[in-house]
Amino acid sequence: MIYCMLAKFFASFLGIVITRLQLEKSLYLEAFLLGILPIWSEVLASNITKTEPSLEKDRNKLYLDGVLDALVFIIIPSVWYYLSLAESTDEKIALIFFIFCGLTRLFQFVRKGLNHDGYFRGLPVTYTGYMWLVLALLKNYEANKAASITLVLVSILMITSKIKIKVRAVK
Repeated sequence: MIYCMLAKFFASFLGIVITRLQLEKSLYLEAFLLGILPIWSEVLASNITKTEPSLEKDRNKLYLDGVLDALVFIIIPSVWYYLSLAESTDEKIALIFFIFCGLTRLFQFVRKGLNHDGYFRGLPVTYTGYMWLVLALLKNYEANKAASITLVLVSILMITSKIKIKVRAVK
């Protein structure tokens, strides 16, 4: 579990460092580094250590993982989006809604855990990492309204109990 947390933390840190360097890079690369790289770093660590973080029984590790998830998958990419891409008031409001829903989702998960049948309730915050690449694409085509709508829809998906996603088995 600790290796999974370290993997996503260091991947996110690497993403921050690279995006802050004064090099010519695309928004797509930045979205990948801040959204997708931490996901796959955690998945790789999970596969290597044969550990599924969502199945952790130690409450202290679960709380720490929740705080790291908030930082890595909600706060850092949201700050990047705000500083790099958000132009309209609608986008900024949608981003605040996303942060609120993401933190609510994490709080609920840490408090309640998985469903009794081993499913996540709502879209896990980890999965939102892919959204940042979509938002960069939408912003590239100046689709500000579509970006705002995407943020709101993903936010709602995180807190809804209608979505059930099976926890993957680590072998």
